Amino acid sequence: MPTPLYWLVFWETALSREHAVSFPRRLVGGTQRSYTDAERRVLDNCVRTALEYAGRVRKEFPDAKLVYGNGYVPFIDALLADGFPRDLIDGLGLDFNMFFGMPERQPGPLHAPFGGLYQLARLQDIHGCAEKPRYLTEAIYCAQEDGWLTEREQADHYVRSHLLGLAADVVNFGMTGELWDPGGWYRYSHYGPVGYLHEPPELNPRESYCAYATMTRVLDRATFDAFVDVGSPSVYVLRFTKRSGEAIYAVWTIRGRRPLAFSGEDTARVTDMFGNVRAEHKTNGRYAVTLTSSPQYIEGVRQLTDVRLGEPEHDAAPASCSEIVRFDRDRWCVIETPDPVFDALVDGPHGVVKAPYAHAALELTIDTSALRISLGTDDTHHPLTVRYGRIALDAPVELSPDARFLVAEIVGNSSWARLLYTIRDGNGRDWKSILQDEQVDFDGTKYLETPLPDAYRAPAVDPRGYHSWKCDDDGAEPVGPFALTGFTVEARSHVVRGAELYPVVTPEWWVRSICIV
Repeated sequence: MPTPLYWLVFWETALSREHAVSFPRRLVGGTQRSYTDAERRVLDNCVRTALEYAGRVRKEFPDAKLVYGNGYVPFIDALLADGFPRDLIDGLGLDFNMFFGMPERQPGPLHAPFGGLYQLARLQDIHGCAEKPRYLTEAIYCAQEDGWLTEREQADHYVRSHLLGLAADVVNFGMTGELWDPGGWYRYSHYGPVGYLHEPPELNPRESYCAYATMTRVLDRATFDAFVDVGSPSVYVLRFTKRSGEAIYAVWTIRGRRPLAFSGEDTARVTDMFGNVRAEHKTNGRYAVTLTSSPQYIEGVRQLTDVRLGEPEHDAAPASCSEIVRFDRDRWCVIETPDPVFDALVDGPHGVVKAPYAHAALELTIDTSALRISLGTDDTHHPLTVRYGRIALDAPVELSPDARFLVAEIVGNSSWARLLYTIRDGNGRDWKSILQDEQVDFDGTKYLETPLPDAYRAPAVDPRGYHSWKCDDDGAEPVGPFALTGFTVEARSHVVRGAELYPVVTPEWWVRSICIV
């Protein structure tokens, strides 16, 4: 048996559960969380063990690569901050599960593990080891099953994850999925239906099987070159270069459909996610490709020039949508104080938030019967910070007992901000949609649906059932009738792409109306 080339020094190792899910505040110039006595003992033991292990491997297997991780960013941070010898480190690796989230989801209150690559890269800068390669040693895992991801969504997420991983300088994708689904009871866990093929004995291919094969064929012996700026954080154009010097552009958008026009001196070929190739012909001297959430590959054009985005296309408003809120100036007021429930998310025992989250003086104005959310002039926050503001109605708006969803008509800026509701239930308790995953990850006008607190909870995600809503009474159950009392709104100045931060081009987004279905 040949000697393995890559040796993992730690496997899902953590100083404690609390430390594993904490946010490394040195990333934003903050004060690091202090170790408990127990955590300090674990770290000291890990360092002693790793020194002994790494020394033996260096002596007996000098060609082996020592990769530290298959684990969590806070543990790697602790190891580097403790001064672990850099000459015993050949790489740093991460372990995470994507669940249902897309890789582009931004760090914040929601599960966004792909942001760990940005955190790891910046911590390497801080600790003086930026040259150490990054690995995904056990990662991604997108579950496809009824009620989870569709086959197309799984294929999209798998391919986009690998493309963005390459853009974040990942040099090795280790256990980043399963060839086929496992059998037995494990098949029903969130690590079960993650295969590129369905379970044996049939081994029927999923769409992700064809999509992954297309990606590896098209990008064979190509290396990532750069992100091409096209003026929108939700549109991705990644340039790769083959050894021959030929350029390949991987292109997609997060939501809906969107035209991408460009000029080029050559003949363009476009390969879709399943390997179908078509020749693109110029119209008035320009090429045009319609982007979707499924990556496509543009070849034959050495340089995209004069790139222009068309207007995005999104689904129409839901049927039977009844407007309940209009934005009239005399009905709304801005609340200048922070929200203690949100602040508890940042500093709570479980470290839910993976980015700074702070109350800020956002510009919340009502203009032309719409709510405008803008960052304002406060530039004292780190670019990674999610900022929030609050706005309340002058009187609660009662919701119909038949209502199941709140629907917001939003003009987006692709900032991954959120509109979060505050609702009062029949027992007088306030519920906040703190963990809702409907985000402003798009341009143009789109309708975002948020289930009400008494909607069905999906048991596959959490033993207690996934729930967007939080109440100050942790054991409470929502009881109707419900009334809308106000909003919390978020804003971001930058978004993570690969291992870098990029500015949000348009600093404002709008809420035009609130409806119920």
